[in-house]
Amino acid sequence: MLRYLDAGGRALMRPDEPGAIPDSAVWVDLLDPDSEELATAAEFVGVGLPTRADMEEIEASSRTYREGEARIMTATLVSAAGREMPQDGPVSFVLN
Repeated sequence: MLRYLDAGGRALMRPDEPGAIPDSAVWVDLLDPDSEELATAAEFVGVGLPTRADMEEIEASSRTYREGEARIMTATLVSAAGREMPQDGPVSFVLN
């Protein structure tokens, strides 16, 4: 799922048209994106984005890197922490 946040926005929104993120977006959020959503987000931020498989394979020493002017960091974060069986998974942040 691809969602974005506009400058001054208070909630994540889905694009009106598939494959279109408005230029006013300041945050792009991907949760289990399909290949089209990943390509759309990569085009918007101007760098190649790691897939879930890429994120899971990254060694701890390589979790921060640069691609052109973009800085990319992958971390393992916990979700559902309030549940009996919390989950963890990779999350990448791209600052460009």
